[in-house]
Amino acid sequence: MAMTKMVIGAVICLLFVLPSAGSAGELSQVGWSKKRLQDLYVTYLKKEGYGPAVDRDGEVGFEWEDHPLFVAVSEDDPLFFRLVLPNIVSFRRARRGQ
Repeated sequence: MAMTKMVIGAVICLLFVLPSAGSAGELSQVGWSKKRLQDLYVTYLKKEGYGPAVDRDGEVGFEWEDHPLFVAVSEDDPLFFRLVLPNIVSFRRARRGQ
């Protein structure tokens, strides 16, 4: 249940990034480079109190409630973003023979 709340909260925190940049028609007519989208995400996340950083792959990473998240940035479709929460499941080795 806590994981669900965390993911929902992270999605909600980013839902307002692109709509604040303009309407859908404006977004499709504007040339959105990867750098420009990164700057948009970083600016918004900083304004909301997160400490975002662009990694060497060009993704915008930040932490939310001690969980690392990142936005996979692609200029192919500026109205779409992928919010990734890596490593959400920890695996434990089963002890055999004990």
